[in-house]
Amino acid sequence: MVKGNGNHSTDRQQFNDITQQHHEKEALKQMMVFNRQFMETNQAPDLNEIIAFMRAITGADYAFLNLLDESTMEVVTEAVAGPPEYLMKMSSLLGFQLVGKRWPYDQARRAAIETSNLTTFNSLQESMGNVFPATLVSLLEKTLHLGQVAVIKINKMDQIMGEFTLIMHKGKSLINQELADLFASQVGLFLDRSKNLQDLEDERNRLNEIIQATHVAIWEYNVQTGENDYNDRWAEMLGYSISELQPTDAQAWRHMIHPDDLKKAYSIFDEAAEKGSMFTVEFRMKHKAGHWVWVEDRGKVVSRTNDGKPLIMRGTRTDITERKEMELALEKNEQAYRAYVDKSPLGIFVTDHETRYLRANPAGCEMTGYTEEELKTMKVIDLLPPELGAAGKVGKGEEKDLGPVSGEYIGLRKNGERYWGSIHIARIDENQLVAFCEDITQRKQVEEKLQEFTQLLEQKNQQLEAALGQAKDANEAKSRYLSHMNHEMRTPLNGFIGFIQLLETTPLDEEQAEFLHNMQQAASNLLAIINNVLDYAKIEAGGIKLNKRVFCLEDEIQIAFAPLRSLAIQKHLRLEITLANNLPHQALADPDRLRQIILNLGGNAIKFTEKGEVHIAIHCEETAEHHHLKLVVEDTGPGMTQETLKKLFRPFYQADDGSVSQSKGTGLGLAITRELVELMGGEIKITSTPGVGTRVEVNVKLARTT
Repeated sequence: MVKGNGNHSTDRQQFNDITQQHHEKEALKQMMVFNRQFMETNQAPDLNEIIAFMRAITGADYAFLNLLDESTMEVVTEAVAGPPEYLMKMSSLLGFQLVGKRWPYDQARRAAIETSNLTTFNSLQESMGNVFPATLVSLLEKTLHLGQVAVIKINKMDQIMGEFTLIMHKGKSLINQELADLFASQVGLFLDRSKNLQDLEDERNRLNEIIQATHVAIWEYNVQTGENDYNDRWAEMLGYSISELQPTDAQAWRHMIHPDDLKKAYSIFDEAAEKGSMFTVEFRMKHKAGHWVWVEDRGKVVSRTNDGKPLIMRGTRTDITERKEMELALEKNEQAYRAYVDKSPLGIFVTDHETRYLRANPAGCEMTGYTEEELKTMKVIDLLPPELGAAGKVGKGEEKDLGPVSGEYIGLRKNGERYWGSIHIARIDENQLVAFCEDITQRKQVEEKLQEFTQLLEQKNQQLEAALGQAKDANEAKSRYLSHMNHEMRTPLNGFIGFIQLLETTPLDEEQAEFLHNMQQAASNLLAIINNVLDYAKIEAGGIKLNKRVFCLEDEIQIAFAPLRSLAIQKHLRLEITLANNLPHQALADPDRLRQIILNLGGNAIKFTEKGEVHIAIHCEETAEHHHLKLVVEDTGPGMTQETLKKLFRPFYQADDGSVSQSKGTGLGLAITRELVELMGGEIKITSTPGVGTRVEVNVKLARTT
């Protein structure tokens, strides 16, 4: 009894398999019918037929064909199969038309289906993303007992044109997935080709409308005398004027017809003249600029001689160059489409379910080093390195379950050389797979080199950071040392200056007084140098701060001018000082640093000017929050070259190009001055002309007092 049941089960399974195979064959036949219809009519099958066929081959209870409207980036439901009539009427009464419904292009849903041509969801809610309210989707699932949902993309190359959304009742699953995926690809070709043909047709219509809306060339030909008469447009079409085309007989412009078209054009023309029939002929004529223009002549005999011979022919001529180029382009596109596989730069391989090679295009043969005939005697595993072939699934009978997949692999060429490849595998049918392969060896080598370079760069950056850290520590140590040493030097020097000042109060003869005066000047210069070094050490260590307080601006300026006047008198220079009337009475800033800026710049001008004058001008510009103080110092000194100006703000730099007659000080004054100016929110500019003088402009910000 058990044995009988087993045989019955086996028979049923065989019956089901035969039925399934029969259905698949019928489906393939219908797909071929669709294809033949399309090739014959250049029209895609009716969308309702398409969605009904997709529903039939997949066993879906409800099927929807949705296409992407690229102009609005919305998804439009174009056809529906499955919903009962009452449901369609009910939704229509509620103002909800399924066919023609526009849906937002949901990014979350797109991400869910992007990586695979066929994506399966466990529920309608899972498949909808953010397109539809969750509560309404849940109600639909319960009411209609909905279960699994499958989405099959309709692609145009790597762009999504639309999708099939297939919905099953609970407990059911999608069948014939590979067949459905293949049909979706076929529909993509239908729609893309139809759109291209429609676009071409639309373009032709547009060109015809343009031609009709414009004036055409008109001609008249006397068959007996050979004389021609035509309008301006006839000549303009070829870049000429009427006068340039004299005489107007046929022989005069016969040489302008393309040699390959001459015989055909005259043959049609003569036949029409003889029979008196309407004729149309297309040929090329040489433009004045040297290129060829396609023209179309239409005409007929309109009168004859008394003995019945053709006398006068009249007609029109139209420039059809653009149309001809489009037709040529279309023809080339068709040829390219038919020869895609052979011309593709990708290696394309077709294998059977046992991974035997069935076909390979020229790019694939070049990639592997084998001829197509050689490949047909081999399996995929033969082109893999031994260790990879033994460890992988290839050739172990698991290919039947393989769906669309992409990845990278290492292949083996005929000469034993290994190469890196990128591969995308798709199923043609139950027994055949197609693989699209690209040799990416060079890219992989570049990536390896880039990775090595990145690691080396990281090492160098770490070394550089360590070196910068050491340099920073050394610089900070130097600054601390200079600061300490300057304090150690300044203390006894201040005492020394004090003793000199005390000695000056005692009775001295003239020689002693001169000695003390020189000592006083030397000590003051040395103290200034020490102060500059100390200030610069503070700047380098980031320790210099502004001590802001309210002060009388004019008083501080006059204090700074006092030693400058003394220096100018000693050098017998004219010192001219100009203070604007709009200077504020009080300001909020660091008066000590402001005086230091004035003294440094004024002192430099006097120090390096041997004769002539020094002019110092100060004025102010007002804003809501600040007084913008502008200090200009001009001298008639020796001036500086552009090369010297470029180095002028370097610490410890002193001009050595002959533009100044002597070097005094540490070379830190201008470096310190620039830092102080920038601390006060300003800027400093210096212009100079050798033999004429130097001009320094400084702008600093002084805060307003409340």
